[in-house]
Amino acid sequence: IMSEKNIDYSYIDKKVDLLIVEAKTYLKNEDKSFLEAEIKKAYIYAREAHEGQNRLSGEPYIIHPVESTELLMSLRPDIHTIQACLLHDVIEDTDRN
Repeated sequence: IMSEKNIDYSYIDKKVDLLIVEAKTYLKNEDKSFLEAEIKKAYIYAREAHEGQNRLSGEPYIIHPVESTELLMSLRPDIHTIQACLLHDVIEDTDRN
């Protein structure tokens, strides 16, 4: 997916797709389409909130919360914890509230 500023997020989008696949493997009591929609909703909101912010490496800032969530997945968190991890820097580092 390309952003308005022509930033290629496709490699980060793929990481999020893998988070969704992983969540579906252990959150068996949750509706699979619900899991996918809720994770994507949090990711897109965070990605848009961090638009224009970059890491020192030059990568889009959203890579940090996504990679934090990858690490979190080893603890098998519930959907709300996954969303919180994806969103954790929005309130601190953006003008969104």
